[in-house]
Amino acid sequence: MDKGIAELEIAYDKEQNPAEKAEIREQIENTQKIMSKATNKFGKSRNMSDKYRLKVSRLIKVVLGEIAPDSPQLYKHFKAFLSFGTDNTYKPDKKIVWDIK
Repeated sequence: MDKGIAELEIAYDKEQNPAEKAEIREQIENTQKIMSKATNKFGKSRNMSDKYRLKVSRLIKVVLGEIAPDSPQLYKHFKAFLSFGTDNTYKPDKKIVWDIK
């Protein structure tokens, strides 16, 4: 548990005044909300690059869905060699020379 939240929990337990106790509980909840937005599901710091990486992943998947009906081979190729996770990567098994017309 975060030290700040732990200290607030101790203050909450010691507080006798119901109004003050409610105010401390609100501080705890607000701090927890801020912490949950600032960390990922593993408790590690979330940065803006995570947000943009996820957006790019979603957009690539949308585009793949649009490619599939018209270019099933290209779709299969990208599905095989694109990976999404901590890093979005494209790693074909051999060098490809693209012929774009």
